[in-house]
Amino acid sequence: MEKACILGFGAHVADVVQRSGGAIANHVMNGGEARMVCLTFGERGESPVLWREEEMTIERVKKTREAETREAAETLGINVIFLDYDDNPLFVDKERILKIAEIIREFRPDIILTHFTTDYVNPDHEVTSKSVLSACHYARIPGADIKYEPHLTKDIYFFEPTWGTCDFVDFKPNLYIDISEVVEVKQKALTSYKAQNGDIMANYYTLLARWRGAQAGVKYGEGFVRVPYYYGVSGMPRPHASKLFPAPLVSGRTREETLEAMKEIFAI
Repeated sequence: MEKACILGFGAHVADVVQRSGGAIANHVMNGGEARMVCLTFGERGESPVLWREEEMTIERVKKTREAETREAAETLGINVIFLDYDDNPLFVDKERILKIAEIIREFRPDIILTHFTTDYVNPDHEVTSKSVLSACHYARIPGADIKYEPHLTKDIYFFEPTWGTCDFVDFKPNLYIDISEVVEVKQKALTSYKAQNGDIMANYYTLLARWRGAQAGVKYGEGFVRVPYYYGVSGMPRPHASKLFPAPLVSGRTREETLEAMKEIFAI
């Protein structure tokens, strides 16, 4: 059986690695294929260390961020595409959306990963999410003026919004990936982003992985929201009507059990 192909879209160069680097590393380690697409280099809003240097230029920042990202991608075992759309603010017009759709058609992913639709702390993330969803739609339409054959992506997953905002934007994972075996790979990839305080970033996302892991009953995890997409076409079940409510689902873990797991994992 062929392994699924994953295509991750991030507004900035570190976004995909931060939020789904573990899942991607797992996928590649198990023989799957993955690719990362960065809409911008994060040159204006995501490169604080570089802008402290005197006489810094946009061109130098972009070159540095590209090198960091290629290093991170090599650590994960994936290829990376840079669209260089400029960040803060990020604007995506018709031409750019169709370019994203072209990439989807060319790579023909089974799974797409991208930003949650609501991320008001970072508007670039919201723009990327909505642009990718639009591109997925256009990529499947035979009459669209796009290179390559039409392609319907089977599944789309949103990854974490800006840190600390999950409760505010109502991000509630309905899928968890156990990244316990590859958490060090993800950490190494994140430390490549020195212009973005990679060491601090790696520590934060490791703590987040512990929290998601506690929710899922593993040591380290990543949380995703599966997008309801093209019912009956993408393999997802069609909605149906019944006379009675279904039997209540039994949750995998009670609040008390989660707290006990947290104590064990965090040694508290």
